[in-house]
Amino acid sequence: MKKYTYKEFLKGEFSILVSEETIKRTLEKLSQTGLKWHSGLNSNEFIPKQNLLDRYLCLTIENGSLGWASILLGYAPLITIDQLTIEKDDIKHNDFVGLCVKSNFKQICSVGELYYFKNGVATWSNGCDSCKYKSIEDFNKQNLNFKMVEIKEVKRRAKVGEYVKVVNAKKVPQTNGVDDYTNGDILKIIEIIEEWDSYVYSYADSSNYFKKCVNENEYVVLEGYREIPPFTVGDMVTIVGTAKCFDTYEEWFEETGNLEYKSHYVIDQIPYANRQYKIVAKGCHIQHSWYPNGVYAIQDLDTTQVFLVGDEGLKKID
Repeated sequence: MKKYTYKEFLKGEFSILVSEETIKRTLEKLSQTGLKWHSGLNSNEFIPKQNLLDRYLCLTIENGSLGWASILLGYAPLITIDQLTIEKDDIKHNDFVGLCVKSNFKQICSVGELYYFKNGVATWSNGCDSCKYKSIEDFNKQNLNFKMVEIKEVKRRAKVGEYVKVVNAKKVPQTNGVDDYTNGDILKIIEIIEEWDSYVYSYADSSNYFKKCVNENEYVVLEGYREIPPFTVGDMVTIVGTAKCFDTYEEWFEETGNLEYKSHYVIDQIPYANRQYKIVAKGCHIQHSWYPNGVYAIQDLDTTQVFLVGDEGLKKID
């Protein structure tokens, strides 16, 4: 029996003939490579139905995605799944990084922490390993007590406002004789000095005469990362920016597990700038994972009314 390679399949050099008995096994085998349907679903998440009048069902490659056809014209030659060879370098491991933005069990998974899924398995704060997950979306479907957003670690030049993770600390600036950062630390870039190829993370003076910068070879960019602000439940705050209020986001209370305050939430109104409020709950903008800041439920202690405000619109009262 002649063998064919997966790389040849990706080039469209042949199609795979399947039947009702072999299609599920075929799609499971292809799923090892991370191949997706045109819709974006993983190859084993959709099984096309064969019409009773169709004699054939063929899996094809179109523009790099998986497709199917019920006619032979233009899709020959045909092979079976037993003729397809998938090499080790064709297999895509389920490796991804998640930033925890919601957690009902801090001892297992803490908000603001990065978690690394190696082949879909993560090690949690308590030292235990989880079962396998195919993606961040798969994790979120199976874990109602937690919420992750996917972070990508990319080796490129950072932009102002982006966060980087130190992976190769070298000449490190110090504060009072203590290194500012070590491998694994996360820094926010606030300025770029092009002529020095330096990326500023602080304007403060250092104690060892190094400017508070990281060099390009010291970090990876954390695409999608958001900083968890320093506000905590119980803090008293005032409003400094009413444009940062969310007055139509009732779903937030269910998404973040703070249902006890939902009945107090005031829709289509914003809090007064000259009043004091208490933070009674916190979370992220779950509907829009790109929103980089926290969302806080603040309560007027006199009226018990609750409003939702982004951290940029709050100021802590000491």
